[in-house]
Amino acid sequence: MGVSGTYVIRRSTLGHMGLNAIGRGRLILEDSTLYGNALISFRSDYGSTWEGQVEIRNCRWIPACGEERQPHMINVANDGMHDFGYPCSMPEEVTVDGLFVDDTSTPDGYEGMYYFTDPDNFYDGVNDISLSQERPFPYTPCRKLSVRGLETASGLKPRISPNEELNAGVAQKEG
Repeated sequence: MGVSGTYVIRRSTLGHMGLNAIGRGRLILEDSTLYGNALISFRSDYGSTWEGQVEIRNCRWIPACGEERQPHMINVANDGMHDFGYPCSMPEEVTVDGLFVDDTSTPDGYEGMYYFTDPDNFYDGVNDISLSQERPFPYTPCRKLSVRGLETASGLKPRISPNEELNAGVAQKEG
């Protein structure tokens, strides 16, 4: 089930993989620069679980090392169909206090970054995979997103997720 406790990553540079994590507690990312496809990826092979809080402070993110990409700040994937042996959830609360996103290299039609991927978006390399409405092992979504001091190079306003259910369930506070 990963790590448990309080983890601080401070004054660091993380390369093309960004930050990959799994576990519970308080995860703090501070005064760092990350180059991954996502700023933080919660590993899908362990249910994309982080039980607790995530705090991002005074960081810089260059999605996909500057290659063309639709930026998703936090990557999660869990269709609720697999028993990992423990309940799976997104972080209960995500706080952003100072983040610059260099979203200058994006696809045509780009409308702004997403805070979260769509946890239900599954693709087998050829086809999108249809998901059942019945989910025997439900994935608990994030409850609260607080954002202050987020700036994008594009100037476009970030969106919560391409997943409409997640959009409706996350209380977002900007200030």
